[in-house]
Order: sequence, then structure tokens, then C-alpha cells
Amino acid sequence: MTLSREKKYRIPRRSRGIGRVLPGLGFKISRLGIWKISGIFLATLIIFLLFNLIKIKRVGCKSQFTKCNSAIINDLAHINDQNIINTYREVKNTIDDNILINSYYIHFDLRGDLIVYVNERIPEHCLNGSNETYYFDDDFLVLKISDGQGEKCVNNPNSSYEVGDHLENNDKFAHSLFSRIANITHIGSFKYEHNYLTVEYYEGIKLLFPLEGNSEVLSARVYYVVTQFDKIKRGLLEDGISKVSEIDFRYDGPVMRYQV
Repeated sequence: MTLSREKKYRIPRRSRGIGRVLPGLGFKISRLGIWKISGIFLATLIIFLLFNLIKIKRVGCKSQFTKCNSAIINDLAHINDQNIINTYREVKNTIDDNILINSYYIHFDLRGDLIVYVNERIPEHCLNGSNETYYFDDDFLVLKISDGQGEKCVNNPNSSYEVGDHLENNDKFAHSLFSRIANITHIGSFKYEHNYLTVEYYEGIKLLFPLEGNSEVLSARVYYVVTQFDKIKRGLLEDGISKVSEIDFRYDGPVMRYQV
């Protein structure tokens, strides 16, 4: 007779405290893990409730000039007597929409104040249109428009912008060139004429420039001609040329036009 031996397998008892399988998830989570998750959830809930209870007494504003622009202050003035979460959200939305602000950060003061520190855009450059002046910053972003004509501005009667617009390439070039040569003695108004730019110079001489190009190279040529102008003028007088009417910088070498 042949005896068969069946193998018996012992099913191990589940260790206490190891964990349990969560229904539908297929993995075990320990009691310690449950406590951690519960603790995190409870802490988050407490923080959320505390922030909802904290009331903001005042929204302040400071800039690189110490005091913020009045337009920014007015935009923030209506935000008050709210909890910190709602106040922060409303302040952020208000500032994000303000074109005068380049960058910012918001600081909560334990006294109950919310202080906004901003880096303001500066409308320090100008462009004259037909009847108005456009003021813009270093990024060529129009920040302000006023009636009339500003001084020491490029004049382009065909320009038309709204606040928030960027200058077109031809106006960018004209301003860049003008800013490089504006400090030269006797440099006057800078304006568009047909398909070129003109600048009034010494004794009624006109300097002519293209509508595009390398403003750095062109300004270097202008400085060279200006520093040598007295010498050039003496040489022209010796040749019987009494007056220079134009100096044209639209070519690789400046061209002088004169009256005999």
C-alpha cells in the first residue's frame, strides 16, 4: 500500500498593529500612518480657521520711493475689514491688474496690517504724438498720456497709443537714438519727416537718420562728426563752402550737403 503525504500550509496570524488593507485601495496603512494623516488634516484645518478669524485692520503700500504712487494707494484703499485670506486674494488681484507695478511682494504684520512692497514702473521717457504726449518706461510700455507737447521728446505725429501699449519698433529706435545723442550741445528737436528722422543742430544744420538700424553705431558716428566739426568747417571754408545745410547719416559714411 502506498501512503500519500499531503503538505499542510499554516496560515500565519495577522500581527497586531501592523496594518490593514483599505477597501478598494489595495494597500496597507498602519495605525501610525492614520494618526499622521489625521494630524496633518487637523493642523491644516486649524490654520485655515485661524487665518479666517484674523482680521486685517489696514492695507499699506511702500515702494522704492518710500511712498507709493497715489493711483496705487487709491486702488488699495477700498480693501479693508476682511480676513487675511480674502484680503490677500483681493490685494493680489488688484495689484496684478495695475500697470504701474513691475513687481511686488505682500507682508503680513502681526499688528494686523498687510503691507504691499512694490517696485513701480517709471514713466521717464516721452514721445509726442499729434496732440498728446506718451510717457513710457525702459520697457517701452506706455504708462501715461497727457495733452500737449513735451520737451526733449521724439516727435511723431502719426503715433497713436493707449495706456498699456508697447511702442512700435520705429518709435523704439527713434527714442533709443535720441537718448544717446540728446546730451550733445546744440542738439534740438527730433522728429519724423517722410521716411527718415531729422534732428536740429548747430546753426540750423539738420542731421538725417534712417528709421531703423543700430542706434549705438549711428550715435558713435554723430559724436565723431560733432567733435571734428570745427576742423571740418574750416576745411570747407577754404574750399569756398560757406554753410553746411545737412549731414546725412543714412549712409555708411556721413554725407554733407552745403551751400556755396
